[in-house]
Order: sequence, then C-alpha cells, then structure tokens
Amino acid sequence: MQQLAGLSRHVRQGSEPDGETYNVGSLSAMPAGFAYPLHFDSLHANAWITLREWFCGETVPFGKHVTKGVEPSFLGQYRMLRRHTFAAAAIFTVQAPQRDYNPYDLRVYNARWPVLVRNCSWRSMPSGSIYQRVVGNPFAGTDVPFVDITGESGDLYLFNSENFHITPNISGASARTVLTALAAYSEGSDTLELYG
Repeated sequence: MQQLAGLSRHVRQGSEPDGETYNVGSLSAMPAGFAYPLHFDSLHANAWITLREWFCGETVPFGKHVTKGVEPSFLGQYRMLRRHTFAAAAIFTVQAPQRDYNPYDLRVYNARWPVLVRNCSWRSMPSGSIYQRVVGNPFAGTDVPFVDITGESGDLYLFNSENFHITPNISGASARTVLTALAAYSEGSDTLELYG
C-alpha cells in the first residue's frame, strides 16, 4: 500500500505489543446480483446498539455471526481500534466489473453515523462487529452530497468509513474483486497499520 499510494508514513501489518497480528485484509469477489446496503464501519458500531435503544427504544438484532457477548467486550479483541485515533477504509481493486453496467463501485455520503443515531424513523439491520447497516436508503433523492468512486484494476482508494456508504447492485458477467482493509493511524505517528 505504501508503494501504491506513495505514503510518507511507514506501513505495516497490524499487530499488538504482545506479538499478536491481524489479517492485513480480506479478498472479496462480488458477482452479478451482489449489493451491500447503506452502512458505516467504525469501532462505534457497537455503541449504535445501545444508543438506538436509549434514543428510539429500538432493539437492534445481532448478526448471525455475532453473539450477545459482542457488546462491549468485542472491542477487547481489536485493541488496535482503541489505540488509534482514526481508521480509514482502504480498497484495492483487483478486477473491475463491466463498466457498461456498473458506472461506479461505491457511493459515499457526506454524512457520518451520528446524524442518524437519533433519527427514529430509520430502522437498523442486524449489527456486525465493526459495521452497522440500516434499512433502505433515506439519502436517496435528497440533497445530501455524495461522491461516487470508480476503481479500475490496480487502483487503490481510501475513505472515511464512518460516513454512510453503499455498494450498488452489480450487473454483468465480470465480478468486482477487491482487497479491503482498515488503515489505522494516530496524529503524530509515522506508522499506519493495516488490518482486515
């Protein structure tokens, strides 16, 4: 990633002082029909469960791979999330989908997760570990600004994953294949850690 992005920071695999290391990322192939609903990725995803109950009386269900003990103890499994002040999503495009059918790969809205946590007209989907999805897309057809990101093979982009974003439905014969990771760092540090 350092070579691709020309970063001045040192890049390394996420690790803990006791030698524990993290996967540097996840390789995902997204065939025709794949879509990912509106969501955000953050260490605050766990807080969403409790805050929605407080503000809206909503009981947010846990995802199929998440057990009741995930909150708040889950964060203990990702100490790096607490060690750094910021984590961006890093996406490296291995194979782009057919552009005739897929003009963009990701839509990122200029809206971070706190703008919705008190909006009780929205409903939450099952909670994940460090992501939270919502039902539908209330930003569609509004004046909330967004940026569409299109990646060709070999492109790398980073964005603030605490902003709500969506992967549109993929069409055509060519899958979208990406390597995804979180890139975490702190102010005053020259090191960026990758983990997925």
